[in-house]
Amino acid sequence: MDADLRSAERINRMVETLGHRVDDGHGWQDPATGRLYRDVSIYVIRPERRVLGALEWDGGEDPSTEVLEMPEDLADLGYRDAYRLFVEPVVGASPDPQPRPPVPERQTVEL
Repeated sequence: MDADLRSAERINRMVETLGHRVDDGHGWQDPATGRLYRDVSIYVIRPERRVLGALEWDGGEDPSTEVLEMPEDLADLGYRDAYRLFVEPVVGASPDPQPRPPVPERQTVEL
């Protein structure tokens, strides 16, 4: 997972540095292979500390607090972090004000 994240970040840096502006972001075509790369948004949500091991499906005890943490607790914590880091600032942000279209002038018709 960390290797994939580092690779995606490296490709994003290449695209932003060497690429050019396209309709939906940045793009760069590798001259050696002809492959087209585009930048992607990356959001990483991780707990501050890791209590559970890879195969601890029954939960694990935090040595510092002696509290038993279950996988459901970590899923709930991830949900709250995602909401705090992504949903509130990005999705819940107020939209930029749009200028109003000009009001057409009234035309009078004489009979």
